[in-house]
Amino acid sequence: MSLNARLFYVYRIVSRMYFHLSVLFVYFFTLDLPVWEIELLLGVYAIVLLLTSKLNAVMLARLPHKYVIALGELIKAGGLVALIANEHIGILIVGQVLSGLGYSLAQGTDSSLLRAIVTDPQAYKKAESGSSSYTFASFLLSGVVGSIIFNYSHEYAFWCSIAANAIAITAVLFIREPAPTRTSPSAAQAEKTNETSTQKFWKLYYAVTRAFAMATFVGFLPYYFFVNVHVDLKVFGLVLSLFTLLGFIAARFIVRAGTRYGFIRIATISTLLCVASLVLFGISSYLVLGIAALAVLGLASGGVRPLTLSNLNMSDMTPMQRTALLSSMERSFGLWNALLLIAGGFAIESIGFQWLMLILAVIYVVLVAGGYRLYLARSSMPAAAAEQMQ
Repeated sequence: MSLNARLFYVYRIVSRMYFHLSVLFVYFFTLDLPVWEIELLLGVYAIVLLLTSKLNAVMLARLPHKYVIALGELIKAGGLVALIANEHIGILIVGQVLSGLGYSLAQGTDSSLLRAIVTDPQAYKKAESGSSSYTFASFLLSGVVGSIIFNYSHEYAFWCSIAANAIAITAVLFIREPAPTRTSPSAAQAEKTNETSTQKFWKLYYAVTRAFAMATFVGFLPYYFFVNVHVDLKVFGLVLSLFTLLGFIAARFIVRAGTRYGFIRIATISTLLCVASLVLFGISSYLVLGIAALAVLGLASGGVRPLTLSNLNMSDMTPMQRTALLSSMERSFGLWNALLLIAGGFAIESIGFQWLMLILAVIYVVLVAGGYRLYLARSSMPAAAAEQMQ
């Protein structure tokens, strides 16, 4: 493995050390904020992703990938500082805005950077899958550690995340990035291409599946385990880490499974697992079943990103086109995530957690069924035959 690839691994792993994320809902709850206001704060983050998803593509026309990523990490750190600096709702909103903006700049750009420094398609697939799966391990450990140190001081978890941002910035700045190919505005316009039906399918699969999983994990499951079931805070992060653990396992092997059994077939299995998880949450308030549903949700969502990126990044696109496509994908995710968090925040205390999960399951089935139907219809057309995945 080259030095560039090693540095990228360090960046991606450390940058996903969100020590604060497992206790973010609890932190807001300890500030005596109503649940709808907490979900609104979480939704603000998703809205920022939606509004700024094209910003990294614009900045890449002027700056190398690593500088855009480093700036994103710096802004993320600033957002975390704001969250613990003051309990006023306005400052908390500013913190969420900055956190979302920083994530938006870094998230879609890092995959494009990896594609630029690892040019061999097979080596890229291996690096994408490998680095993505290790991020789940770092996310897992940081979540458990964050929930433990949160007991000693609410600010410690946030400061650990800020330190991780600093290390991530250092690692990415040491990457030696190939000189970008500069294009004129007219050439950039000419680079714009229509998305194929395959690309549209993977965008929908990624945005919807990840949004339903992450909105449930970040916004609704903390409410369920902390408020409804009253899980002790000392094991709160450990319980939620099961989501990450199963996600890690899925991410580690899903690209290999897709190559062997077919990417659409594996995507279908993850879709069915997501539905099963939401239904399990909806039909029982028994803690053991809730933990089982959490594990299934992690297994369903863990491979979504590497499976999608491994397909989309193999398309014949320039770096700017690839970044624009990934940004569009993140924008769709941000839209669905924001809608789910905000609508669910207003509904969860009036209709209850279980009814909310069942409603989400029905909506998810309708959305993904439409996506599969569109994909299969286009795939049966002669003109779409060339778009099929290997």
